[in-house]
Amino acid sequence: MNNLINASGSLNELLEKNTGANFVVEKNSNVKISGSFENASTISFELEENSHLDLAIDETKNNHAINAKLIFKLLGSGAKLTAKINVCGTDNRKIRISTTQEHVHSDTASNLEIRSALQDDSQFECHSTVRVPAHLENIEARQVNRNIIIGGNPQVKTRPALEVKTQNAMCSHGAVTKRLNANDLMYLQSRGLSKDAAIRSFLAAFLNI
Repeated sequence: MNNLINASGSLNELLEKNTGANFVVEKNSNVKISGSFENASTISFELEENSHLDLAIDETKNNHAINAKLIFKLLGSGAKLTAKINVCGTDNRKIRISTTQEHVHSDTASNLEIRSALQDDSQFECHSTVRVPAHLENIEARQVNRNIIIGGNPQVKTRPALEVKTQNAMCSHGAVTKRLNANDLMYLQSRGLSKDAAIRSFLAAFLNI
């Protein structure tokens, strides 16, 4: 069952109030949705003509395991998606996120960014795919995954993929994983912050929170 949305709100409330997790952003709607995955395993959004979806998912304050799949389908001309997902992994938390940006119509744009901050023995796995069939024109699609290792021995697996069959598209993807720079922490500590406060400040900047 598809649930129509045309106003901004909480992802958690949408998941609670509606049957299933399939949402349609109505034609000419400008919608901002924020929240967390809750217990949803698969969430899909279909964007109709001239609809804009700004989705923000924050999983930085939870510590339960995540195995989530997000599907975005841009169905109408002028549809535009902006999505950002932030996660933090501590202890032995396991996080697995799979995303698909599927462009079904010409003149559509999507931008997905996933950021993770990991430590201890946490595990993070990310699979992100952009699909654009051969007959489409004027497509913009971007996906990026940035991961920062704070400490410990977390595991990171990231697999971005482009399935683009047209030359009339500007598509990019990328994945970067790096360890927290000790010099950055030393600089913040030299400004009077404790080590824990310096880490929190760095993460706030990295996650844009």
